[in-house]
Amino acid sequence: AAAAAAVAAAESDALECERFHSELFRGQLEVLSVDDDPVNQMVIEGLLAPQGFVVTVAMDGDEALNLLRNRDYLPDIVLLDCQMPGKHGFEVCTELRSRYPESLPIIMVSANTDEENILQGFRSGSNDYVKKPFSRAEVLARIRTQLKLRDMWMREVHESEKKSSILQMIPQNVIEKLQNGGSPLVVDEHKMVSVLTCEFSNLAELATTYAKADLVLAVNDLLAALDNLAAKHDVYKVDHWGEGYVLVSGHDASSARDHHLRTLRAALDILETARSFVLPDGRVGLEVRLGLHCGTAYAAVIGFKNPTYTFFGNTINFSSRLVIRGCPGTLHVSSAARQMLDREMEWAPFSQFVAKDQGLFPTFLAKVGAWSEAVSSLPASGP
Repeated sequence: AAAAAAVAAAESDALECERFHSELFRGQLEVLSVDDDPVNQMVIEGLLAPQGFVVTVAMDGDEALNLLRNRDYLPDIVLLDCQMPGKHGFEVCTELRSRYPESLPIIMVSANTDEENILQGFRSGSNDYVKKPFSRAEVLARIRTQLKLRDMWMREVHESEKKSSILQMIPQNVIEKLQNGGSPLVVDEHKMVSVLTCEFSNLAELATTYAKADLVLAVNDLLAALDNLAAKHDVYKVDHWGEGYVLVSGHDASSARDHHLRTLRAALDILETARSFVLPDGRVGLEVRLGLHCGTAYAAVIGFKNPTYTFFGNTINFSSRLVIRGCPGTLHVSSAARQMLDREMEWAPFSQFVAKDQGLFPTFLAKVGAWSEAVSSLPASGP
């Protein structure tokens, strides 16, 4: 069982091996030549080395397979002899194709050019076939053609991955609007959304305490944890910048009825994540300030090459101000958010401040985290 698990792990690692020699060695193309005949190997090297190719030699199929298992990149192309002792070329080709991605070009090489032999090569997974004795012009032309096809295939894969990544950053209802012939300029007004803004207020201080590499890894772990919480509560991550992180809910039909509950639950989980977060030196805890406001917001698809769906308006700004006026370890909410969530939590009056052209607004702290310390630290007149 242990041996089978080791083989499965090795095969899994192989499937993830998608980098090519030319990607790691400044564009230098590598040809893996698999042939049991030393003379044929000399001929191949004599043909390709003057053209700038690196020729790596394997004298049989097992040697070729072991070579690829023991390194973390692929040759740019494989020349594989059909007739070899031990595993014949068709068997090796089948194994190569099962282990490694379709983008690895394999050209079968044989003196036997009857139709069935060529078809067997293609059925085994080869991309092309070249006959012995070698014609220098033909070998070079076939190699270069397969490399061009490989590069085209890779570009299509990368473009598809890029599009998929972009689509993940845009809500599904907006994607559907665009797919149904909507204007490429999408601007939406959302009558009622919940906006949760987070700020990790001691990251700047930590930057002077820890090595940059350690801090970057810690921040990456933190953002990954927040992304997982956004997915858990099905809220939309608008963006994060500097020390901030913004989540929105209520912008689509699925969250219209419970957006306030989703963001509250996300906020409570974020407080707990920050409280238990392990820093590079083993200390536990990050200072996080949270601000939650409910109201009208506007959203638009910004950009053409790498579009993102972003939110703007007074509700976004108000949520940010709640963070600024809040305290570490607390959830600071507007009266609008408190009204919607009144039965979900106990609340403590905290502050009031003037919003431009909108008058005086009272704010509240959820009775979780460090709310008691925050309230007790207020001056008699409040902040």
